[in-house]
Amino acid sequence: MLSKNLQRKTATRRQAKISKSGKKFALILIIVLPVTYGLFNLMHLKSTATKKEDLKVEMGDRPIEKKVNIMIKADGGLNMRKDRNVNAEKVGKIPNGTKLEAKQEIEGWYFVSFDGAEGWISKEYTELADVAKVADPSADWLSFTSDAYAFSAKYPRDWSYKDYGMTLGGESLGFVAFSFSELPAAIPQGSPLFVPIEVKLSTTPQATLQAPYDTMAQKTVSELDISGAKAVKYVYTDTTDNTEKTKIFFSYKGKTYAVAENGGYGEDLDRFLKTFKLK
Repeated sequence: MLSKNLQRKTATRRQAKISKSGKKFALILIIVLPVTYGLFNLMHLKSTATKKEDLKVEMGDRPIEKKVNIMIKADGGLNMRKDRNVNAEKVGKIPNGTKLEAKQEIEGWYFVSFDGAEGWISKEYTELADVAKVADPSADWLSFTSDAYAFSAKYPRDWSYKDYGMTLGGESLGFVAFSFSELPAAIPQGSPLFVPIEVKLSTTPQATLQAPYDTMAQKTVSELDISGAKAVKYVYTDTTDNTEKTKIFFSYKGKTYAVAENGGYGEDLDRFLKTFKLK
């Protein structure tokens, strides 16, 4: 009887011990499992966020195709650069008023092609244009080129030109006249030759040639870019015949160039200059 009671008490104690241990284990599971699950979710979210961020960066670096017709609006022309940076290497210069197609647009820059080169230009100095509706007036013009004078240009098909060569005892290095009417075989002696458009080259310094025009009362003066050269443009009234004329001066390779229209040919001169290329 005593033995049976002893066995019952021992079994009861074991039961109590097992029950206490089971409660502790259950409590540990209750604490550990949520923490482990939370850590797993946190790591998963962090991994997902990293992937999303990487994807965003990759897309942001990719240029977006966006073809658009634009026109250059920059006095003196707009530099075309190798990269989208104002300090990047220059690969060309586009004259003011030029209309062309931008192949890409990204972060305020256009990717364009001009005169055999490709590069980026700042969107800030452009405006939208419809190139399709703008016909190139010089598309069928004839070409003049001279290695000795280091320039080429185009002139209307129904015009002609005459190269009068060196004049004024060598001070003038060249004189090329462009006209819609027949030009004389030689410059008339004792009287000036006025032609619609002319290009003269001289050894005289640019400042010396400009001096008489600086003193004129009726004139407007502006700066422009001619094939990369900085030029000064005078639109003035010639008091001898009361006619408005244009004269442009710039220097290149030790020579002074004087490009002029002699009354009523301002628009023709503007179109002529768009085709003018220095060599």
